[in-house]
Amino acid sequence: MTARGAVTTIVACTLLLAAIGLAIGGLLGVFAPEYYRTVLPSGREPGFDPVSVGVGLGLTQGAIGGAAVGLGLVGLLCWRDAGARRSAGTGDVPEGAILRRGLRTFAAIAILAVCTAAALLAGFLAGERQAYQRRYREERQEIAPLLTEDPAFADVRLEEYSGGGAYLTGEVPTPADLERLQTAVARAISEPRSRTIMSAVRARP
Repeated sequence: MTARGAVTTIVACTLLLAAIGLAIGGLLGVFAPEYYRTVLPSGREPGFDPVSVGVGLGLTQGAIGGAAVGLGLVGLLCWRDAGARRSAGTGDVPEGAILRRGLRTFAAIAILAVCTAAALLAGFLAGERQAYQRRYREERQEIAPLLTEDPAFADVRLEEYSGGGAYLTGEVPTPADLERLQTAVARAISEPRSRTIMSAVRARP
């Protein structure tokens, strides 16, 4: 197998399985959204989009799997070609040269597969980070006015959570103020999410 043929095989397998993974992930997100809501920690939080998550995960996992399948297929084809040449008794190319050529081709394809997988993973992580930041901006837009409208919330700070979204820290003067803020956040966002956002806010003793 030539180097061009090996690269073509890897790329074809990667694209094919990436497309299959994208389709399967998208279909799961549409017809079985509870799957992603169950297996992912953020699946029950507001703003979770199972279709987008399914497409992203399916594309990434399919591409990585396709690169691995293509790499294995190239290795098998190189091994078959080397065996065929030995069986044919071709003396023009020494066995050691065939082995070295096969190893070089295998190493080059392995590097290509690793780089492709790394690029896909980096793209997925960047997309996930953008989704986290978008969620933070959406929640900040809803919560920030609540803090500025009431002087009792002056010591409460709005922060960005590394896992996506916003959270509040600080203190309020009384338990009644804490309950009032909890109610306002729940009304603006949602009841389950508001408990997470408010978990670091305390009433002064």
